[in-house]
Amino acid sequence: MSQEIVTVLMPVYNAERYLRETLTSVSAQTLDQFEILVVDDGSTDRSAEILEDYRAHEPRLRILRQPNGGISAALNAGLRAAKGTLIARMDADDLMFPQRLERQRDFLAAHPELGFCASFMEMIDATGRTFGEYCPGPLTTADLQRQMALRQAITYTHPTVMYRTALVRRLGGYDPSYEPCEDMELFGRMILSGFPGLVIPEKLLKYRVHRASISGSKAALQVRIQDYVRRAFYARLTGDSPLSRTEFERQIASLPIVQRLVYESDVWFRAYRQMATYCRAERRWAELLTCLTAAALLRPRKGLRYAAAMATRVTRTATASR
Repeated sequence: MSQEIVTVLMPVYNAERYLRETLTSVSAQTLDQFEILVVDDGSTDRSAEILEDYRAHEPRLRILRQPNGGISAALNAGLRAAKGTLIARMDADDLMFPQRLERQRDFLAAHPELGFCASFMEMIDATGRTFGEYCPGPLTTADLQRQMALRQAITYTHPTVMYRTALVRRLGGYDPSYEPCEDMELFGRMILSGFPGLVIPEKLLKYRVHRASISGSKAALQVRIQDYVRRAFYARLTGDSPLSRTEFERQIASLPIVQRLVYESDVWFRAYRQMATYCRAERRWAELLTCLTAAALLRPRKGLRYAAAMATRVTRTATASR
């Protein structure tokens, strides 16, 4: 088995509520050789105090502190300081299954052609209650090629990802101009460099969904930037120069009115679907109904299918919790 050291890279900003529980899940890993590298991005709550207290009995924990500079700045600081040849991303409110690091390290050791890997995950609410799961692809290189042939968005859930440190350093790390989709843009660059990523079909993370995860005002913006990153990726894939963000926005604004309305309705349809997941996690049923209704009005066929699937998941979760 591979003896490579893993760095768990976790940016922290005002994460006092879940930080200790998250760190405990990292310390409980079955893998022996790893370090926990926390970048405190100018927290103003009790995060610094919790970190110092935890370090007293966890010698694998290292703490970097910097003025608040945003997620990309924190991740790049950690990338520069990491001692591991592999980096496992982690957010300060999620939980690792005990075998996560060992499984991902061994998977990358068995697949030297890959630059990174991700995994399936459980979704938990603010209290830690499991309310769903997310099992995305690509599971195989053929799956990835099919996605690319269809020009689909190539996304991986960032906190489930482990990547090769040297590769990401060579590619220049995270680009803050793509926030809040800096991770998606980096994964695209890894794929284009010849070192793609696959998803391990095993749940290795509990991903916490709560109101602090994303606000309604940011959902549509995130969807729009995802679209911009997707288009930039396929432009690079075909040897073209990608548009700048400003040029992309101008291109959208210059569309004929009908095409622009179709584009904007699709953006908001996807945003409402995303917000529905957060409403479901927090059992905000009235807001959930509003999101599903809005999605159905924007895209009737897709929206109704999504609403039906959501109703099935809610019923299944309610039945399982009895």
